[in-house]
Amino acid sequence: MEMNDDDHAIGSQEGNEAKSTQQPNPHSRLACIQCRQRKIACNREDPCSGCIRAQTDCVYGPRQRPANKRQRLHLSDQYERRIESIGCQMTQVIDLLEQLMKKPNPTRNQLQGFSNPPLLTSNANSLSSLSATLPNAKTRSQSPPSIHGPNPQIPFEGDSSLAAHASFANTVLKQAASVSSTETPRPEMEDTLASLRTLIDALAKGSYTPQDIPPFYVSDTLSRGALAMPPIETVMVTLRIVKENSDFEYFCFNLFLPHEQFMEYVIKVYFPGGYDPAELIIVNAVLMDCFLRRANFESEATIKQELQLFAKACEDNLVTSLQRLPMHLPNKLNCIMALLLGVFYYMRSSKTSIAWTLATTALIMCQTHGMHRIQSMKHDNSIVRNQKIWTFWMLYSIEKGLSLRLGRPSTVQDYDITIPIPEVDPFSSGPFVYVAIRWIKLSQVQGKIYKRLYSPAGLADTVGVRSRWVAALVSEIQLLRATTRDQERNKINQWRNMLGSRMELLSLSDEVMFLSTMTLVMRACPVSPGSRSSFTADCIETGRRALECHLKYFDQMENVDGKEYEAYLNWTIMYTPFVPFIVIFCDIIESSTTTDLPRLQAFVQSLEAVSKHSENIAGMYRYFSVLYKVALQYTKKSSQMPIEGDAYRDFDAYVHALGLVCPGDSGFGNDVGLQALAGGQLDGEQIQSQQLGEWFITNQQLMGLMEENLF
Repeated sequence: MEMNDDDHAIGSQEGNEAKSTQQPNPHSRLACIQCRQRKIACNREDPCSGCIRAQTDCVYGPRQRPANKRQRLHLSDQYERRIESIGCQMTQVIDLLEQLMKKPNPTRNQLQGFSNPPLLTSNANSLSSLSATLPNAKTRSQSPPSIHGPNPQIPFEGDSSLAAHASFANTVLKQAASVSSTETPRPEMEDTLASLRTLIDALAKGSYTPQDIPPFYVSDTLSRGALAMPPIETVMVTLRIVKENSDFEYFCFNLFLPHEQFMEYVIKVYFPGGYDPAELIIVNAVLMDCFLRRANFESEATIKQELQLFAKACEDNLVTSLQRLPMHLPNKLNCIMALLLGVFYYMRSSKTSIAWTLATTALIMCQTHGMHRIQSMKHDNSIVRNQKIWTFWMLYSIEKGLSLRLGRPSTVQDYDITIPIPEVDPFSSGPFVYVAIRWIKLSQVQGKIYKRLYSPAGLADTVGVRSRWVAALVSEIQLLRATTRDQERNKINQWRNMLGSRMELLSLSDEVMFLSTMTLVMRACPVSPGSRSSFTADCIETGRRALECHLKYFDQMENVDGKEYEAYLNWTIMYTPFVPFIVIFCDIIESSTTTDLPRLQAFVQSLEAVSKHSENIAGMYRYFSVLYKVALQYTKKSSQMPIEGDAYRDFDAYVHALGLVCPGDSGFGNDVGLQALAGGQLDGEQIQSQQLGEWFITNQQLMGLMEENLF
């Protein structure tokens, strides 16, 4: 009978010791080669009985593995030591848990609260407890000590920068407002002067602060489970509703993020297996948007409130994940998409400086990846190619608008791009596809506006060259408007049936953007010699139409204090320089007419509702409120004879120190104008170009004050 290894090992101790002194038989316990091939029993003799009967040579092969000396396990001793070691480790774990229980730990409490999330049928009490357990980016990721130090190095700024403009403002103030007031102004005048002083002080201090730089230097990494996610049940229900409901067609991420790919990211984040930071950012950004959109359509108050809480949790996770992105990201498509979704979030939050940082970084990665060249996509399938094209053009359109908004040169140039702009499918494309393509084409014009009209090179051109560029760009914008209207004429009724009143809001939003951009272009058109106005009649009229179109949007908006209206303000008013209000304001100051005052007042009132719960819109509201009060008091001043002494001289000084009205107009003598400051070395065209540049830069800086809430 054949013996196995275990039977041989479990022998007596004396037998083992005796065998250890003998040379092991190389043929022991091995059948001969012939018996193994014939699969018969072998008695392991030499020769064996099987080979004798078969009359064949009996050959034994060498052992494949020598028999090792086996040692009998002493179970009681070894297992006792192992159990004792496990007990010590468990004691240490219990001690650590007891210490954590004694200390208040917000992160632990938040995670504990989300370990078993409440269902959608939860009552108000459980909702309040859920609100308390939601993660908070401010408490979860405390900002480390600033890397900039107490005295950060201020970046270089050129002649059209804030530093140059602040120097000019100080000169004007010293020359025109150095006399102390000898008369007590009226209360409303005193309030207006106080607001103007605050605005001027904010400009003089500078808009650059260390807080402008996004806190992406947070070094500590996130472990799995460190961020509390909404319950997977609610996530799946929401995603199903979004996929099946046509009301959600205009989600922007549908264009560059296929549903199947997003579901893969969700599975990675929610289930064991691992995920990278880009996938976590994508999941939280998309879920936040889905929860907010579903909440807008939800009629039941309890479910609506719960969805808003889940959206806030995803928002906190998104901010925390963006703050911990490494400086050098892998050059992968999902990393670029994560940055694009971060740009969308910061644009919606009016953080244009951070959005610019993310957009330029993503575009550099696109160029490294070759996404701007059609040759790099010849081996990609249609899905990946479409994904890359939409991702690039989305980043392109936002970056061009921010380039004009911030007065910075673009990262990517049109002559270096060979991929085509996405085309609409007349049978399957929805309204948002048309809107997205329209924004891409408008962003191409915005890039030309900065390059040809408001860049240092554009401002150095002659008046004739600039006039020709103004006419060409206005014609290009008008042609784009007419072309898009022709494309949409056959589908507008279908979209209205699908989206209802939101379709009209979408059209009005685009119209505001077109008119605002045209106003900015016409602002650069030189005025005729001897004109007391800084703007042409077409520029002023286009600005009026833009304000009226915005007021129509406000009148048709059902929920003016909701997220949708706030998003409109951030993407339309804050995205590009909204100059119509500034143009009408300056025209009132220069002409001292009251015709347009109701338009300014209505515009300010349209911001009031959102300003109560949005810090970013509150800054916008304060800024435009100050300018409206200035225009109101200025028209009162011009109607009173004689002028009320030094209080109004100070008022003039503060208004012109803003740089929105050219020195020499409306009460200033020409001796404090640009020509006087330049020592009389500038001709008329140079003065007009410099005034245009300073007006553009000042408008950017004042819009920047809204983002930073510096006044």
